[in-house]
Amino acid sequence: MQAKNTSRPKIALRSAEKLVPWIEWFVFFNNVVVATMKELGIKAIKAGYKYTSWDYWKVVVYKVFKGVSTREAADDLNDELHERYRKGNARMGGKYPRHERLVPNASQVNKFLRKLPASFLDRFQRALFKSAVLKAKEMGLVDKKIEVYLDCHKLDYYGKDRNETNAQITNIADGRGTSRARKYGEIMISSGQVKVFAGACLTTQGTGKETWIREMLVSLLSWGFIIKRVFADREFSTYDVLAQMDIMQIPFTGSLKKSAGIHKLVDAYLDKKCRAVVLHVMTPNQYTRLNVGPISVHVIMKAEPGKSIHAIRADLSAGTITRAKAREMIHVFVTTEQEPAKSSKLISWGMTVVEAFRRRWRIETGFRDSDDFTPASRARYNRIKTFWLVMDRFAYNAWQIQRAPYRRLRHVAKAWREGPIKRRFGKVVNMLYVRTCTPALVAMT
Repeated sequence: MQAKNTSRPKIALRSAEKLVPWIEWFVFFNNVVVATMKELGIKAIKAGYKYTSWDYWKVVVYKVFKGVSTREAADDLNDELHERYRKGNARMGGKYPRHERLVPNASQVNKFLRKLPASFLDRFQRALFKSAVLKAKEMGLVDKKIEVYLDCHKLDYYGKDRNETNAQITNIADGRGTSRARKYGEIMISSGQVKVFAGACLTTQGTGKETWIREMLVSLLSWGFIIKRVFADREFSTYDVLAQMDIMQIPFTGSLKKSAGIHKLVDAYLDKKCRAVVLHVMTPNQYTRLNVGPISVHVIMKAEPGKSIHAIRADLSAGTITRAKAREMIHVFVTTEQEPAKSSKLISWGMTVVEAFRRRWRIETGFRDSDDFTPASRARYNRIKTFWLVMDRFAYNAWQIQRAPYRRLRHVAKAWREGPIKRRFGKVVNMLYVRTCTPALVAMT
């Protein structure tokens, strides 16, 4: 049975897209694989008798950029390469057996990934983050001085494993129909308008956050960056995390849980007994893992958006709201940023710190955009589930790096300076890869 030469609509680059060089992301990815293999002393990855390891990787990259299932990606890429092969192979009269696949199917790809050594996957995923970050730096998109955002990202788990037999299945209270999840500690760097993920790890219940935070921050420093400050959510505003920041001498700002001690500060602020920014001391206890002694911080209190502290105090005094409700309307932050020399500027300094903290939401937006690149993985193994999460982060980073130069364009419509949307970016990347494939490359890579 011979293949039918069906015509498919092709994507034409738009005028603005031709003004920005397109990075060969398939080649970029392959270079990271090869470099990791050399680093580990791996000469080859066994991938069966018919396909090379790169045939499997091609499907993986094609899948994550196209945003479809592995099965659909494998079949679509096979069709695209078949069509490309026929056009360049005049000796065969443009005919090629349809049943002869040029790339493996979904089952073969999944089997290949399961056979990859855990040591390789761990090293490769770190290298993929590093390569993307340094690519952005090389292109001048990211400065030497950066901001860092920390957060944990949960993927709800519905399998049979429990924490007792799998320490990386974390017990949670806010899952959708489950009380278990895989919890990932992630880090994003930001410089100007460019933001990219710089690391992700599957956390183990009972292990402190400061452990993976230290490893990731040390990596950033080793890559030549200077960390101006770290922003994080309230679950990171603990003594251990602040102690780690103190050891590394990196300023930290985070929202703060309202413990009994913080409730007293909020009450004092509501009763006009203290200012919006007060000096506070965090001390270790029998449960903390680090001990650097008392840590001096500033606690910043600010009324929720749309409210003013004067209105809240007036409502509290009139009995319109309860004290518990008034407390809820006050947002509390903790910072180790250097305070101003003049005490008269303390309040305005604190409000500036809180305003800058709003940029932390960039990592939340990054989670939403990144998770949407591909359908949710059904992988059962921790390392494969983590691999697909990292691949989504790689696709997100590639998208951010590719679209950033559009902001520098001139003499084009303002709308074009935002760069391609996610789906458009993925379509063009895959199209450019298939278009540049020669018959020899199709058959040999």
